[in-house]
Amino acid sequence: MTGPSANRLRAQHAPNAIRRAGAHGLRSRGDDSGVATTELVLLFPLVFSLMMFIVQVGLYTTAVQTLRGAADAGVTAGRFVQPVDDLGCEAFGVDPTDGARDSATRQATTDYITALASGNIQSARIDTSGTTITCQAIIVTVRGEINMMIGGTISLRVASGSPVERFRPDV
Repeated sequence: MTGPSANRLRAQHAPNAIRRAGAHGLRSRGDDSGVATTELVLLFPLVFSLMMFIVQVGLYTTAVQTLRGAADAGVTAGRFVQPVDDLGCEAFGVDPTDGARDSATRQATTDYITALASGNIQSARIDTSGTTITCQAIIVTVRGEINMMIGGTISLRVASGSPVERFRPDV
């Protein structure tokens, strides 16, 4: 038998064939109990790890920006302090770290770190090996450590620099 009547006959008996397949131990298409629990158990650690990674990246970025701000504050404070002579410290053999510029740089950097880095950054300090103060330029290096959410620490090192502002009288 072919034609439209054969298709109607097959369509009428299709639900019975599915029921019989379920009765013989084959899984029917509507039985998906326990699938949601399995998906939750498999996907929850992945989603939770992704969320923790996003938060950790945010903490890292905040710490880097805070240390960069501290270094910039030190550079800004140190570049406007005039040396002992206004014509230039190299001409007369004056030490560029005569104390005024160095102390202004350290004070501004320390104040910035104290004000903003109390929660996230551990052991923030000015790195004297990376800090350069000359008559032409000032470079301030700040180091710090942040705690990771899963344990351990990440060490950070941020540097900022700028030319020193000097008064040059009209000649």
